[in-house]
Amino acid sequence: MHLVVVTPLGSKVDTEISEVSAPGTVGSLGILPGHLPLLTSLREGQLTFTGEGKRQHLAVNGGFLEVSDDKIIIVTETAETPDEIDVERAKKSLADAERKI
Repeated sequence: MHLVVVTPLGSKVDTEISEVSAPGTVGSLGILPGHLPLLTSLREGQLTFTGEGKRQHLAVNGGFLEVSDDKIIIVTETAETPDEIDVERAKKSLADAERKI
């Protein structure tokens, strides 16, 4: 399968994979080769995919996922690898959200 992850800043991932797990708005999605066509929304969470025998993770901020002919396209506002996550910004965002609740 081929995975493409796109943000407003451009393509984040463009690679061959064997599986992907995504945070759907109604629950986790697991996609394997041969999956039926699908268009769904995503919530904030962890996107996990395996390619070249290596498991990789991205934090995504909602968006949409489309599966068609063993090609998966994910359009999201942000997609960050674990190394790219700004922990202080994340803590501030959490505190702001909790204060609003």
